[in-house]
Amino acid sequence: ILFQQKGSGLSSAFGGEGNIYTTKRGLEKILFRVTIVLGILFLALSLLNLLLHK
Repeated sequence: ILFQQKGSGLSSAFGGEGNIYTTKRGLEKILFRVTIVLGILFLALSLLNLLLHK
């Protein structure tokens, strides 16, 4: 059972504060960008594999 304050958003249910915006720095920024690049690469290779093996 989750207990929330009245008017709090869904993000606070998972431990996040909805009104705080932070910037990524250092290792967190690198991991964030690498994750995006790997996701795009995975999608591109999957589509290429699908097209080549019809």
